[in-house]
Amino acid sequence: MRILVSIALAVVLFGGCATTPVRSSDAVRVPKERLLAFQEKTEKTSSTITITRDAGVMGSACNLVVRINGTNSAQYGVGETGSFYVEPGEVILTVGYNLLGFSLCGTGKITTREAYLRSGETKYFRITSDGFGGTDIMRSELE
Repeated sequence: MRILVSIALAVVLFGGCATTPVRSSDAVRVPKERLLAFQEKTEKTSSTITITRDAGVMGSACNLVVRINGTNSAQYGVGETGSFYVEPGEVILTVGYNLLGFSLCGTGKITTREAYLRSGETKYFRITSDGFGGTDIMRSELE
């Protein structure tokens, strides 16, 4: 009976936990070896996407992978930020644990969002994790 109560308590405590937003200016930079694409600013890639992963315990044992327009772009640890230079127009952002084909964290939920960027525009996004292995990527007002 104690085991059932302990399990139920853990589900309630961790299920309600969420990660905490971090300003990109306060976050640690994703190390260069984990930045995989969209790192060169050119005349064609005049728009910038800055993505910051939230702080917190949820999902902290595993890196998350971000894809931009179907290209693996970075592996994020907790509280890390990175910027990417893309062509203006529609951009498809995908986040998940197992996008590179291997992970001790399993597959988890993969989330895809669309964004539209004008030439020279910068948009900020945040990566969140929940207590059930889910991830999300959404617009952020924190710069």
